[in-house]
Amino acid sequence: MKNKILHIVPLFLLPIWINAQPTTISQNENFAYAMKDILELYSPQEFKNEKVYRIWFDDFQVIELVTTENSLVNGTLVNYVTKVVRNGKKNKIISQKLKIPENTTKSLFEKFKNQNIETLPDSRDIDGYVFGCDGNSVTFEIKTTNVNRTYFYWEPENNNYQDSTNINIIAVRQILNAVNGEMNCSRLFRNFTASLGVGEYHYGMIILKVK
Repeated sequence: MKNKILHIVPLFLLPIWINAQPTTISQNENFAYAMKDILELYSPQEFKNEKVYRIWFDDFQVIELVTTENSLVNGTLVNYVTKVVRNGKKNKIISQKLKIPENTTKSLFEKFKNQNIETLPDSRDIDGYVFGCDGNSVTFEIKTTNVNRTYFYWEPENNNYQDSTNINIIAVRQILNAVNGEMNCSRLFRNFTASLGVGEYHYGMIILKVK
């Protein structure tokens, strides 16, 4: 039987006025662009009538919703971690791709559109938005015929840092609530990590050693 030893690096949630600096839009875009290819997400040569919504949860999980020009819908959830490879070899990404049922995908599309997911501002454009050094972050990636943008929210569900009355934060929370209402993302990720083979893995601030 495999014995899992979980090492957790302590997290210090520091407000921006102490030391934290928000990541730049280009950093988020570069991350999403690089991981899109590594995880083999939907990437047509040219967008016609397609729509792609992606929600990146830190650096370990992404949800992708796609509508194609012939009105087909596809939903995918991808769990992934970085496996540490010794002897000077390059670390590699270990991933698991799960199909989201069509009815769930359609439901999420409608709920996301109802919360104006395509036009929500980046958190860095919201007056008084608080950023920290660590903690949970969510990156939204929107691609349509007319829209190609990426935006970012740090700890959007944390009332200790964010203004729960701000309409944009409310919308982001509604989107995340919709996701959690349709699927248990945390449980799916735990199931994924429970299936990993012997080795050392990194995700976020977590080091997972499987022996």
